[in-house]
Amino acid sequence: MKKVLAGMMCLVLLFVSAACSSNEEVKDVNLTEVMDEIRGAIEFPEMAEVKVSDLAMYGYDLTADDIAEMQFILAGSGFTADEVVLIKLNDESKAESVVEMAKTRRDGIAETAQNYTPDEMDKLDTAVIGSKGPYVYYAATNDNTKAKEILENAF
Repeated sequence: MKKVLAGMMCLVLLFVSAACSSNEEVKDVNLTEVMDEIRGAIEFPEMAEVKVSDLAMYGYDLTADDIAEMQFILAGSGFTADEVVLIKLNDESKAESVVEMAKTRRDGIAETAQNYTPDEMDKLDTAVIGSKGPYVYYAATNDNTKAKEILENAF
């Protein structure tokens, strides 16, 4: 009887722990809405939009076949570090490599900023870079705390 009771207790514990595990589903995120929220909450200089076909110029080794959806803005004039990149990949397994591309991009901008516009370094030092499922994001703004809050809520 004790063995049966012990076995049942183990099963109950197994089911309870399985129910409490964090199997989070990745939500379907509308990147246009996320970008609109960021642009509405944070002050930016004049910003230009980047097209998928121009990604290689900015250090992203991606093609249109890799991307399901993308929003990418950067400072349109003068040298400022302001930039927001939101990408939904067709293949989630590429997310980590795209995060590394974003870090390399940030580091390259920082190298230039250090010599020419050191005031921009704070944006780069606190830039938000991450991924969730097929989504990758990078934000260097005047308010990276707010950008991080928006991105974490979106994803």
